Amino acid sequence: MRQTIARLQSSKHKIKIRNTRAHMDMNDAHPSQRYLAETEYLNYSHPALQTLIRRVTEDFGNDVDRAVALHDFVRDQVEFGFTPAFYDVTASDVLLSRQGFCNPKATLLTALLRGARIPARQRFFGLSSEVLAGVIDPGSRFVDHAIVEVWLDDRWVRTDSYNVDAELFDAGASYLDRTLGFGIRRDGSTRWDGNGDSFSQYHPDYVVRDFGVYDDVGKFYRDAPKPYNRQNWLSRLCAKPTTSKANGRIRALKLSGQSVA
Repeated sequence: MRQTIARLQSSKHKIKIRNTRAHMDMNDAHPSQRYLAETEYLNYSHPALQTLIRRVTEDFGNDVDRAVALHDFVRDQVEFGFTPAFYDVTASDVLLSRQGFCNPKATLLTALLRGARIPARQRFFGLSSEVLAGVIDPGSRFVDHAIVEVWLDDRWVRTDSYNVDAELFDAGASYLDRTLGFGIRRDGSTRWDGNGDSFSQYHPDYVVRDFGVYDDVGKFYRDAPKPYNRQNWLSRLCAKPTTSKANGRIRALKLSGQSVA
């Protein structure tokens, strides 16, 4: 069945969001070994990840260039989309499926960076669910959203510009008459040079909560106070048809061929 794409227009009822934390908590002036550690989800010693890290970074001599190369791999070679497991996947799972949304893609990128001996961590937010309008209905006003913070040139640099590739970003933006939707923020970016922050989805204006840094996505959903999208038996039961429809919408959007001038 052919999917059709409806243009998303500005909502009549704008969401008024109060940021519960006025600034990013960047108190770790120097990264500890915690941000190089392997975890259950950040399983960078997996042979497939080790092979990939060597292949992607072997031509680059500094951490900034290696980090950007890994970012670009996750952006371009892991399709934005959803698997029935949603967020409950390891880095090697994401690499095998070549599919994921913000949290799985953050899991993979963080694992790749740590495996390349570049300190990295995941910070989680409550972000307006309007960013997913036209793709999937998460059933909540806000969604749990991860960004990756990377230690480069003696400071933390933040990004989620790996979430969608340029083709999907341009197609989504061409249908948007508002800021958020189709998995993107229209004034965001898919490019990151490692020298500053870059985001395709996150923006503080659309954040209601800063949950802080967690060791991995599993730790977040075990310990975070009232996350928005923790899975239960019902969400797991509905996962396959829900994700299939969402992925169909994403494919239809990319096939539309529209782009932003």
